[in-house]
Amino acid sequence: MIDGMLKRQGYYEKALEHYKKAHALINDDLYWLVNLGAMLVLLKNSGDAEKYYAMVVELCEDKIKNGVADYWTYLYKGKALVALGENLFYLDGYKDALISQSPVEDVRSASDQLEIFCNLEFQINSSNTALNQVLYPYLSNTLN
Repeated sequence: MIDGMLKRQGYYEKALEHYKKAHALINDDLYWLVNLGAMLVLLKNSGDAEKYYAMVVELCEDKIKNGVADYWTYLYKGKALVALGENLFYLDGYKDALISQSPVEDVRSASDQLEIFCNLEFQINSSNTALNQVLYPYLSNTLN
């Protein structure tokens, strides 16, 4: 996808435009919402990012309640709760993702995203807690 390619190459404004267009077409898709939040964090606009992360949490909770959640639902919920600084509830999101048998490469991707938060000095405590208490131990045990 063009938006992901632009994001990886550091063209955050352009990627944000693409994510916004996709969100306008399908406004209840977790992928678009979580990436809109991520782009806004990368662009140092955490206030607007929080709006999208709150939408992610709400949509994830609806999917869980309706029995249609997959591991991505839990990974996205964990990331959104970290971004919102929601106490330690984000740990449950990540733990549920691991119970849902998330592929190790997707767990690695989730940890990469939290490392980016740390590098940007965004929700450092929440990110480090999720990384050190859930994601790194899982990756360490899985990859060894």
